[in-house]
Amino acid sequence: MAEPASFVGERGLRSFRDAVAVSLVPQEIVAERRHAFVASVAAEDAAGMTVLGTSVTPVRARRRIAPDSDDSSVFILYAVSGSGELTHRRGVERVAAGSTIVIPAAESFDVSYAERSSLVFVCVPGAVAESYGRLHGPIRSVPLGRVGRVVTSALEYLPGGGDPAAAAAVRAVVELAATGGASASTLRDRADRVIDEHLGDFRLGLGFLAGALGVSPRTLERAFDGEGVAHAVRQRRLEAAAQRLRAHPAVPVSAIAADLGFGSASRFAAHFRERFGQSPRDWRG
Repeated sequence: MAEPASFVGERGLRSFRDAVAVSLVPQEIVAERRHAFVASVAAEDAAGMTVLGTSVTPVRARRRIAPDSDDSSVFILYAVSGSGELTHRRGVERVAAGSTIVIPAAESFDVSYAERSSLVFVCVPGAVAESYGRLHGPIRSVPLGRVGRVVTSALEYLPGGGDPAAAAAVRAVVELAATGGASASTLRDRADRVIDEHLGDFRLGLGFLAGALGVSPRTLERAFDGEGVAHAVRQRRLEAAAQRLRAHPAVPVSAIAADLGFGSASRFAAHFRERFGQSPRDWRG
């Protein structure tokens, strides 16, 4: 990637906001320790898209979009290192090393990075995004398989934008994001991984899973071979609850139920008894 521009301290934070607004999208960026703020930004153009790499100390950012926004561009976030959370109207996406998140430019979000993080963004203009039919949709995490992780990690070492290999790598990453991280693993395996990553997410269901995986709801239902997505999600949540009940005896049953996406403690108890033949409290012994 090109030589990065560096930003240090309170004045650097202001310049960093301007650089992000020009290179990525305008957003409010706040650092709790402004005098200790350090960041860098580098950008390359490849395959009609811009790849932007940034390293930044802990910050919070907010982007608010008008409901009638017609911005059709899309951003693909790949986390090289660090940790954080991206919150949007449908839920929360976890930012961690190796995670990939698709962010339509017309969506509002809040994001926070709890530690120094190294991030790569692929900025896909609307005209280019149209050629990837399934790239549009909600903000969502992409569950990359082993091959997908290897391909995406190449962004960190992107050579000059004129390099054919660089353009091929960028196109491959965008295609992975559009298809939900297709890899050698089966669709059911990929769906199970998404379920495990979002057990406490109230959105978790057929529509959310289909969107995250880039497939139609009908295709996804077939992958569950008659079991049904809702049933599979509930069973996985109950299995996780059984483990937590015994591992954390001091945590209230209602708190575990809520943390795993059960809207009602009484409904959770009924499902738990049906699955394990005991109430949650009896299960703890």
